Amino acid sequence: MATLGVTSNKLSLDQLVALCDEIAALARAGVPLDHGLTALGHDLPGRLGRVAREMGSELAAGTPLDHVVARADGQFPPGFQAMLQAGIRAGNLPGILQGIAQLARRTGELRKQLFLAAINPLAVAVITYLLFLFWLDKLAPVYLLMCADWDMNTGPAEAIVTALQQWQWLWGPLIPVLGAVLVYLTWRGAGTSSGDWSLLDCFTFGIVGGIGRMRRAGQYASLCEQLAILLEHGLPLAESLQLISATIRSQPLAQATRQFAEQLARGETVRPPQPFPPLVACMLFDHYSQRELIVNLRQLAANYYDEVRRRSAWLTTWVPAILSLCIGGVLVLFHGLITLGPWLLLMKHMGDTA
Repeated sequence: MATLGVTSNKLSLDQLVALCDEIAALARAGVPLDHGLTALGHDLPGRLGRVAREMGSELAAGTPLDHVVARADGQFPPGFQAMLQAGIRAGNLPGILQGIAQLARRTGELRKQLFLAAINPLAVAVITYLLFLFWLDKLAPVYLLMCADWDMNTGPAEAIVTALQQWQWLWGPLIPVLGAVLVYLTWRGAGTSSGDWSLLDCFTFGIVGGIGRMRRAGQYASLCEQLAILLEHGLPLAESLQLISATIRSQPLAQATRQFAEQLARGETVRPPQPFPPLVACMLFDHYSQRELIVNLRQLAANYYDEVRRRSAWLTTWVPAILSLCIGGVLVLFHGLITLGPWLLLMKHMGDTA
């Protein structure tokens, strides 16, 4: 019998959304999951179809759904099994699967916004560097040759261009290497940043802090939305937080969430450790009803998603403009000194000799 562990790689977010929607539809319609998933696997293409067929095969052999997911050997994202168990325990599998699918869609949207926020400034820098190389190799020698034909002294401009051309074998590959190191440090710093100012922000126009704040807001939004889903399905608060901690990629936030869950399980009402979101803690300590708490958590998640969109718009709109202005402005000034300066001297020389 096939097992899910033999299928290669983890399901993508789009595949997870499709699978959750299909299982929820089968459960809502009362169709046995083993027959439904087996039939579905023959209709779905590629890896998703194989996973559906293998899940149907194991369910037909009597394996419970949560055990099938547990034996998937990395096919599903962390915490998927925990939320699935919550839906089974609450007797509302379609509802929990719809919540997982919605959360996966939001996660995919956040990843796309993070990618766009990071790629636009990088594209501006790469294109500018390539244009500079084109100018240095193709245009600058022509202007300098024209000046030489007219026996004009171009001063330090010719010396600068000559030095750049002579040492291009060194700085030509060195600048991309240094740029790649800066990009790596930026992405790594943004991935571990809590959004506070860092030295890398001086060299990246605030990109590290901006992406760090985006990631933090996205993590808080995911935490709020997952907590609302689990509470809506009747799980206790401490157990819900313990399950959610397994889905959080940020180790400091995951550890803080686990510690807070342990404190609540022991009956303590102390302030949760950082970086657990303080607004969420305030909501949990206030005397809200279960329904009000769920509504407030979803509203807070929406606010965090809005923050991600605002910061993404800033990073994808203003940062490229600032980079274009700074980097492009320096190159335009340099280009003007090399081209417009000799051209003006050439015109003046022609006027003097006329």
